[in-house]
Amino acid sequence: MYPAIRTVAVVGAGTMGQGIVMSCLASGYPVQWFEMDPTTQAAAGVAVKQYFDVLVGKGKMQRAQADDALARLTWAPSLATIQADLTIEAIVEKLEVKQRVFQQLEGNGIMASNTSSLSVDAIAQAVKHKDRVAGLHFFNPAHIMKLVEVVAGTHTAPPVVEALRAFVGSLGKTAVTTKDSPGFIVNRVARHFYTESFYQLEQRAVDERGLDALMRSTGFKMGPCELSDLIGHDVNYAVTTSLFCCWPPAAKIWWTTRYPLWRFLKR
Repeated sequence: MYPAIRTVAVVGAGTMGQGIVMSCLASGYPVQWFEMDPTTQAAAGVAVKQYFDVLVGKGKMQRAQADDALARLTWAPSLATIQADLTIEAIVEKLEVKQRVFQQLEGNGIMASNTSSLSVDAIAQAVKHKDRVAGLHFFNPAHIMKLVEVVAGTHTAPPVVEALRAFVGSLGKTAVTTKDSPGFIVNRVARHFYTESFYQLEQRAVDERGLDALMRSTGFKMGPCELSDLIGHDVNYAVTTSLFCCWPPAAKIWWTTRYPLWRFLKR
C-alpha cells in the first residue's frame, strides 16, 4: 500500500528546497524537482552544482560521484508530471497554497510538507488519501542540519511515519516524531529564543551584531538575527502567528503586553 521510498520529488526551489535536494542527491536518491518561477529554478540549479563542486574541492566526494549525483536530478515541467514514492513540498508558508499543491500531487505515494508550523491535518483536508500525508520538517540549512521532525497527523498511517523515519535516517539525519500541534517541537520552544532577543533590540539594550555575538558565545551556532534572516522573516512570523492563534485570551494579552513588537500578530 505504501511503497518503499526509492524515488523523491521536491516542490519548491527556495533555500529550503535546495538543501533538501542536496541531501537527497548526496544520499543516492533520484530527484524530480519542480519550481514554477524560471529565475528561481535557474539559481537553484547553479546552487546545487556549486554545492557538489565544493564537496569535490574539499575532498569529501570524488568528481565521478558528484557527476552521478547531478545526473540523478531532473526538473519536472509541471506538478502533474511528478511521479515519486515520496514528494516533499517546500513552498510558501500559506495553507491555501499548500492545499492546492497537495491536490495536484494526489496520485503519488507519500506526500510530506516541510511546513514549519501549519497543521498537517489542515493540509491533508485537501486530499482523499489523508493517510499518506505527513509533515517532514527540515531545518535550515537542510543539507547540514541533522534534525528532522516527522509530524504525524490524525490520519497519518503508522507505516508512513516509519517509512519517513527510515528515509530521514538514510540521509544521515536524526528523525524525531511529533504529533501535529502548533510549532511542533523545535519552533514551539524557539519562540522565546526569538521574542526575548527581539525584545532586547526593541528596548535598545543591544544592537544586532552584539546580540548575535552574545548568543554565539554561549554555544549557539547562529544568533537570532542571523538565523531569522536565513529562515526568512515571513516564515518566522507565520510560525509565531500559528502558535499565538492557539493560545487562550489571557496568554495573548500577556504576550502582546510583554512583547509590543508582536502586537500586530493575527488574532
